[in-house]
This record gives sequence, C-alpha cells and structure tokens, in this order.
Amino acid sequence: MKNIFSASLLVIFYAFSFPFLAFAQDVLDLNVLIDEALKKNPYVKVFQENKDALWERPSQVKSWDDPKIIFGVTNLSADDFDFNKQDMTQKSVSVTQNIPFPGISRLKERAAVEESKGAEKELANVEINTVRAVKTTYYDLYFVRQAIIITDANIDLMRKFVELTQAKYEVGNGLQEDILKAQVELYKLQELLINLKQKDASIKADMLRLLNRSNTEQLQGVPKLDKTEPSISPEDLKSTALEENPLLQQLKHVIAQKETESLLAKKNYFQKFSITAAYGQRDDWESADRHRPDLVSLLIGIDLPVWSKSKQNKKVSETQHRIMQAKAQLKSVKNDILFKLNDLLAKIKKDEALVALYKDQIIPEATQSLDADMSAYQVGRLDFLTLLNSQMTLLNYETKFHKVSSDLQKNFADLEVVVGKRIY
Repeated sequence: MKNIFSASLLVIFYAFSFPFLAFAQDVLDLNVLIDEALKKNPYVKVFQENKDALWERPSQVKSWDDPKIIFGVTNLSADDFDFNKQDMTQKSVSVTQNIPFPGISRLKERAAVEESKGAEKELANVEINTVRAVKTTYYDLYFVRQAIIITDANIDLMRKFVELTQAKYEVGNGLQEDILKAQVELYKLQELLINLKQKDASIKADMLRLLNRSNTEQLQGVPKLDKTEPSISPEDLKSTALEENPLLQQLKHVIAQKETESLLAKKNYFQKFSITAAYGQRDDWESADRHRPDLVSLLIGIDLPVWSKSKQNKKVSETQHRIMQAKAQLKSVKNDILFKLNDLLAKIKKDEALVALYKDQIIPEATQSLDADMSAYQVGRLDFLTLLNSQMTLLNYETKFHKVSSDLQKNFADLEVVVGKRIY
C-alpha cells in the first residue's frame, strides 16, 4: 500500500514540474493567436478604418471650395416677357469662387495631418492592448488547465485515502470519522474540478471572441509557459516608455493639432474672400441699326467679422483651453505610465521570487512531507487529520505556483502596454 501512495505522489510531483507531460497534445501557439487577433479582431478593425479614413482628409481640407456657376435672366419685362423691349434685359452666366486667405489652407491641412498621425498612434495603442488581452487570456487558460491537472491527480489520491481509511477501519485500526473526512474532502475536490472546468469554458469563449471566431470552434493544443527574456534592459524601460508609448505619442499629436487649430482660429476673422465674374448677353433692337452690347461684371466679396466678440473671439479662447486640456492630459498620462512601470517592475520581482521559492523549495519539501506523513499514518504514528492537512497543503502550493507563474506572465504583458511595444 505504501508503494502505491508513493507512486501517486510522484505522479503529482511530475505533473507539477513538467505540466506538458500531462497532455500528449500539441502546444497552443501564443504568437499565432496574437497574429490572428491583430488581423481579425473587429475592435482593431474599427481603429484601422478610422486611421485610413482620417488620412483621406488632409487633401480635402486643403482644397478650395468648388466654384459656383449661375445661369439666369435679369431685368426681363413682366408685361410681355420681351427680350428686346428693355435695354437692361439680359441672359446672364456668372462664376463665383471662394478663395481662402493666405495660410488658411495650409493650416487646415496641417491640423488634419496631425489628427491622422494621432489616429495611427491610437491604433498602435489598441493593437498593443489587444496583444495584452490575448496574452492575459492565454495565461489564464494555462493556469486553469494546470489547476485541472493537479485537481484530477489529487482526486485520484483522495480516492486512495478513502480506500486506505476504509481498509484500516475494517481491520479495527481506523475510525469511521476518518472515512467521512476523506469522503468530504473528495467531494470538495470534485466541486473544485467542476468550477475549474466552467472557468476553462469561459476563458476559451473569451479567447474565441478576441480571435473573432465562432463560439462553436475549438482551441486545439495546450497553453505553455516559455521562459521570458526581455529585449530591453530594465534601465532603458523608462526612456523607452516615454519615447514610444502610443498613448503619449497620440496626445503629442493632439497638442500639435490643437495648436494648429488655434492659429487657424486667429486667422478666421478674415477666412476667405470671393470673386464673381459675370457675363450678360443682350438682344439687339428689332431694327438692325440699333445694337446693344453685351455686359461683363467682376465682383469681389469678403466676410465681415461683425460678430467677432461672440464668435471668432470665443473660438480663439476655446482653442487655447483645448491646448491646455491636452497638455494636462499628457502630464497625467505620463505620471500614470511612470507609476505603472515602477509598480509592475515590483510585482514582477515579487512573482519571480515566489516562482523560484515554490518550485525549488516549498513544493519539493511539501511532497516529501506528505510522503513521510503517509508512511507514519499507515503504521499508526499519525492521525488522519494531519495527513489530510499535508495533502491539502501540497495541493494549495501547487496551485499557487501555477497562479503566480501565470500572474508573472500577465505582468509582463501589462508592462508591454506601458512601454508601448512588444518586448517579451
């Protein structure tokens, strides 16, 4: 009996140390999932289309208004509609062109370009957050799968506990209370397994959502944790984040856009003028010796800023406030980035230490302790409650190990969002 339980403990220990041995399946490739999400996720598509749409605007706002052509008849007698009766009766055609004052079109184009560049950075921010979402879901799935493996192994072990307590009870060396305790713990583990399988289904559904797949499709393969090697040293993370974080870069373009719009608002007191060229054709008198010459007109118009106090002045003031708003937001985001960077580095350091502690010390010793307690229980030198506590302690530490390992990888994914690019 002792050899059977020792073998069971070895199975649990190796399932913990080498989780990929638990399933003879292909690895679920994280990079493939990330590429698929970036190509197919509809939320990413929203910002891709927005960026492409905004890049169609600079040439639009730079262009002049379309000229207006007008055909008509003027000064026609209403008595008999005779084109020969009045000298000023004429058939006319006119063309009007609105022309912006110098610098207006250039400023409009510059503002549109800055808005388009900001949309590019907004897309980059959405993409790196989508990568983070895929990684977070992947590592959640990894943890749940490992928890299921551990729980399954512990259910098998607990069934052997039940058999052992029953065997000891039948020969008069055990207590019925021990049998009941073992059965209750077995039911608890079965309850845990049911909850874990529900979480597994929910996480898979979330991954399918990120990949824009049908919820009837399957995720083939087993999640796996690879050793993470950063491409940027911790010392360079701060400078990289401040230089490349897409949210910061987007706000810089927003500031440039608002500053350009402020310059434009100051020019909008006299935004444009219009030129109209008209030609009027007049019929000759009925007698051939009387000729009426055609008429040509040239008109220039300009908008007068008579409501400048309530219109143009307010627009200038509004753009100044928008600039200050964007600069304040930039400062706020920069402070958030620096805080998140320090916070995540501290969490990563903590998680790395815990992973090493669980893997190299706590779990091997807890496994040995359980093996020793089981031997002691079989010869009557240990009560069943202590043995049960040792087994649950090992279960909890194995689960914590995979949870911390998963959290470590999720913190790395969060760090990429702060830095603004993939570094792991």
